[in-house]
Amino acid sequence: MLIKEMNESRFGVFKDWRLPSINELQSIAALQRIWPSINERYFWGTYIYWMSAFYWSSMSHACNINDSWVVNYYDREIDDRVKDSSYYIRAVRGGQCRSLDYLVICDDKTVTDTKTGLVWSIDTSESKLNWKNALYYCETYSLASYSDWRLPEREELRSIVDCTKFDPAIDKNIYNIMTAFYWSTTSVANYTDHAWGVDFYYCLDISYDKNSYFYVRAVRGH
Repeated sequence: MLIKEMNESRFGVFKDWRLPSINELQSIAALQRIWPSINERYFWGTYIYWMSAFYWSSMSHACNINDSWVVNYYDREIDDRVKDSSYYIRAVRGGQCRSLDYLVICDDKTVTDTKTGLVWSIDTSESKLNWKNALYYCETYSLASYSDWRLPEREELRSIVDCTKFDPAIDKNIYNIMTAFYWSTTSVANYTDHAWGVDFYYCLDISYDKNSYFYVRAVRGH
């Protein structure tokens, strides 16, 4: 209703406002900021503690159409909530976020993202690793004549998630995937014993104790 009213009133002289996708909604939040994770100089109001909360995206949950994806601007967490719930809205206009059509499969068992320039390993670790060993695994990884592989940042790992899918929430025709949690290199800003990662079953951002054991996918570039 709010979006409709904005378009009918030509808010800011525009009439093409819409709800953002989950990637668009998360793109304006910073990795190492909390309460809020968004820059309140540009997005006024989010600094108020009761507005440093969940915001709706336009995307329904792939396996539960009664839920939609949301972003919590307290800590940039992605989650799903029942559509009848009441949360905040931030409108956007302009081009949609990129799709996974920019991924190119290479014969050397790598996937190149032509938009970000990142190169991903098609394969993942065969066993689960704690966070420290996940870092070491990627730093010593060798594939396709490259030796500069590393553990991806949280935002980089999310860039290959497809929230329109589940089990797995990724294009399994491109990647070999364990439908499970994968580590990122990003520590939790206010709890450094924990690190962020992505659950590729549901497309969720989750943090775990760094002594926990999970899977790893290496990346290179930037």
